[in-house]
Amino acid sequence: KWFGYDITYPRWYVRKVFTFTLIAIIVSIVLLLIFFTWNDILHQEVEKKTRELEVFNKSLILKNSQIQEEKDFREQILNNIFNGIITLDEKNKIIFINKAAKEILKLDRDLCGEYLSNTYLHHIFNIENDLTEIIERKLKIKDNSTNESYIRYRVKFINEEEDNVKEKIISFRDITEEKVMEENI
Repeated sequence: KWFGYDITYPRWYVRKVFTFTLIAIIVSIVLLLIFFTWNDILHQEVEKKTRELEVFNKSLILKNSQIQEEKDFREQILNNIFNGIITLDEKNKIIFINKAAKEILKLDRDLCGEYLSNTYLHHIFNIENDLTEIIERKLKIKDNSTNESYIRYRVKFINEEEDNVKEKIISFRDITEEKVMEENI
């Protein structure tokens, strides 16, 4: 008795509460098992994808280093040939100038990254026509001497597509000695 009242519940009521509580506990346990199983499955998938990404990342690093080695090798080749090479992008921005070009043109600074039109080189090289003809030009190199130099150059368009602006390679060589010999003959 509790404060004079009988607190005994009928047996059917106790059985219902017990059954409901038992079902709630079993459902909770099943839900927890499903949750933890699902969590383990997801964890395994994440680990698997992480391993795959690590392998892919290593392969990308390897390919990047191979590409860099190839780029360095090509740059070494271009720097060690006797002809001057200047490459321009589609907006005539100077991308690359090899050592021979710097020597022939007596460049005192690197012009890479500058637009051809903003340098004195645009007076030397005519890149406006779409022909790849060989052009000879007499020029005075900016140095302390009064010597005149002659160059022979060709502008070659690369990545040509119909009616599209193209990237360009200007290859040239110093023909001053040849011209002097011709004049002496």
